[in-house]
Amino acid sequence: TKVTNLIADTPYCNDMSEPTTNYFGANNRLSTNKSPQYKCPSSTYAYTVAKGDLTYPIALLTADEVAYAGGRYGAEENTSYYLNTGEGYWTMTPYYVRADMSTIWFVSNSLAESVAYGTYAAVPAVSLKPEAKVKSGTGLYNDPYIIKTN
Repeated sequence: TKVTNLIADTPYCNDMSEPTTNYFGANNRLSTNKSPQYKCPSSTYAYTVAKGDLTYPIALLTADEVAYAGGRYGAEENTSYYLNTGEGYWTMTPYYVRADMSTIWFVSNSLAESVAYGTYAAVPAVSLKPEAKVKSGTGLYNDPYIIKTN
């Protein structure tokens, strides 16, 4: 319970904006403009416990967060960014939808899209309150932060 008191109920953005030609908003930001953003385009897509959208303040990373960390789309592969674990995992960001298929952004050596099935990991993310202090760790997937609880 000491750790859960340090977790903030911040909005998690499942950006389903701009479904033009079946592509969602992140496609234009990350594939075309190469301009990720942290700001959710609409409070409609910002999920929190306080609004009753979530049971717990935890979600998956967004494709924009991966792009800020160094993940690149397509031919711009980057294997040295800290969110690259060497294994594929899902983000919570939708990529494309049509009547018979949905695709989601996922992470491998770069940002990519994949049909919404298959065997990829789910990497959880939480936001910590400002009073949370790091006891140890570098924040890398193989050396996670350990938070002080006293």
